[in-house]
Amino acid sequence: MTDGGVDFALECVGNVDVMRSALESCVKGWGVSVLTGYNDSQDVSTRCVQFLAGRTLKGSLFGGYKSVDSVPKLVSDVMSREAATG
Repeated sequence: MTDGGVDFALECVGNVDVMRSALESCVKGWGVSVLTGYNDSQDVSTRCVQFLAGRTLKGSLFGGYKSVDSVPKLVSDVMSREAATG
């Protein structure tokens, strides 16, 4: 179906088995898996060959916001109705 894997995989549930599957579903050479789910009670493990094959694993909290600077500004913008809220 994906002809070798997906270009991007996004994991949002915090399940370590899904985190590993997201990485392994990426295409060799350039696939990127981004973890946004959170699990502080278990470690994620995978085989080194996943990275040697060119896959990338990244993490993202707050969508890349820098919480100290960006979150207070976002709250201020929402409160003053300057931010798009949907």
